Amino acid sequence: MKSIAWDIWLYCNYDCKFCNTKTKILPDKIKSISEILNAWQNIHERYGRCKIYITGGEPFLYPNIFEIIKKIDALHDVHITTNLSFEIDMLVSNKISNKNIFINTTFHPFYVSLDTFLSKFIELQKSGYQSSVSYMCDDLQMSELLNYKKVFDSYGINITPSVYNGNNNSNNAVKHFIMSDDITCDDVKKDSIINSTFNYCDAGKCYACVNDSGDAFVCSVRREKLGNIFDNTFRFLENTIECHNKCFLLENKYSQKDIL
Repeated sequence: MKSIAWDIWLYCNYDCKFCNTKTKILPDKIKSISEILNAWQNIHERYGRCKIYITGGEPFLYPNIFEIIKKIDALHDVHITTNLSFEIDMLVSNKISNKNIFINTTFHPFYVSLDTFLSKFIELQKSGYQSSVSYMCDDLQMSELLNYKKVFDSYGINITPSVYNGNNNSNNAVKHFIMSDDITCDDVKKDSIINSTFNYCDAGKCYACVNDSGDAFVCSVRREKLGNIFDNTFRFLENTIECHNKCFLLENKYSQKDIL
């Protein structure tokens, strides 16, 4: 299954200092439901059912997002990354199926209390949605992570570190985090972070990232353009390409195995 990470927009109600892919300013113009559906319909017709990673910004602030999710879900598996600031019962009231949808929540302690976040996450799980918790590995918010982990562990909830590309502070923090004997991480491997050496990657062939304008790229590190999903020029590469970049996002994992 091919995978596409899509920044539906960059608007976010949080203002994390380490994040350079968000804005507090609402865009003047956004894509309509018909434009969005047509784009993903074209991709479905060309490549079959794909896994669409909807990111941002905060996706659940996008106008008519629940209708958009339902329509994309009919064509593709949907993975949404959210700060969980929306009301969980909106998923149920808008009849969002939990069959092909995975919700990756990100805990931001500067903007929400641990108790509030935990309560909403547990409600999400009780509603039957596949879900996970991630935590941005930036020096600004690393000091209390081990304490947060103990609380999540007490509820049987795993919290996974996420590496933020292009931020040296986050890279230093995650190295310290991963090498700690007090915590383990399944998704981010120690040798990959320290050595960060890859020869070949299926990014571009089986994985692509799409910005809020619809422009598609091999990945967030390699900026070779693959077209645009809204003008139907987007195409995956035919062959795997050689890559010597240091990939802290490890985006090649999306094309190596079917993971959530």
